[in-house]
Amino acid sequence: VSDFRRQVEGLQARVSTHRLPLRRPFRTGAGEWHHRESCVLELRCGELVAHGEAAPLPGFSTESFAEVSRQLVQLSREHLEGSAPPASVEEVEAFMGALPAAAPSTRFALETALLDLLAQQRGVPLHLLLQDALASHEQDLPARFVEVNATIGSMPAPEAFSVAMRLKDEGFSCLKIKVGARPLDEELGLVRAVRDAIGDACTIRLDANGAWKSADEAIDAIERFLAYTPIDLIEQPTPADEVAMLATVTRRFEHTTQIAADE
Repeated sequence: VSDFRRQVEGLQARVSTHRLPLRRPFRTGAGEWHHRESCVLELRCGELVAHGEAAPLPGFSTESFAEVSRQLVQLSREHLEGSAPPASVEEVEAFMGALPAAAPSTRFALETALLDLLAQQRGVPLHLLLQDALASHEQDLPARFVEVNATIGSMPAPEAFSVAMRLKDEGFSCLKIKVGARPLDEELGLVRAVRDAIGDACTIRLDANGAWKSADEAIDAIERFLAYTPIDLIEQPTPADEVAMLATVTRRFEHTTQIAADE
C-alpha cells in the first residue's frame, strides 16, 4: 500500500493503492481477471472519515491504474491544500468544475469522497443528501430502488448452475452471462445450466464483450442461443469499433431480441 497524506485546513487527505485477489478468476470474451486494483482517497475532518474509490479496469477503462494514482496524488496536493471542505452540493460541483482535465475514474473518486464527507457533516446518508439537492432545484426525484442484473462469468456449466441458484435465492430477477470466451457448444451448455437453475424466475442476458469477430459469427451464435431459450438482451456481440457490423446484427434480430452496444 502506498500512501499520500496532507493537512488541508482541518482536512487530511490520504491516497492508498490496493491489489485485491478475486475469490475465483472472472473470465469474459475480453480476457480473464485474477485480481482488481483499487485506488482509495480518504478524507478526514475531525472525527469524520470519507472515502472515494477509483478502480479502472484494463481493457475497458480509457485510463490506466498508474495514471489514476498519479492524478489523485497531484490533485489532492494542488487543489485540496489550503481549501476548506465544501459546505454544499453546489460547492462540490463548483470544485469539480474548476479542476483541470482528469480521468473519469479520478474525478469519480474525488467527487465521491467530497460528497461523502458533506453527507456526514450534515448527518444524513449520501443518497438523501443528493435527493435534497435535486428537490431544491425542482428536479424529479430518483427512484427509491434501482433493479440491477447479476453477472455470471464464463465458467463450467455445473458451477454456473450453483451460482445461478444462489443469485436467484438472493432476489435477482435478471442474470447476465458472459459468453464468447469458450467454444460455442460449451457456452450453450452454460446457458442451459443457468436456465435449469432459475426456471422462469429470471430473465437471461448475454454479454460477448465483442468476442464474435464477424456479423455471421455473431448471428450464428445468437440464433443457437435463441433456439434453446428466450434471451432478453445481447450486449456487444461485435467489436466496439465495428459499427456497421453491429447494425447488421441488430437488424437481423429486430423482432426477436434486443442488441446493446456497450462502449
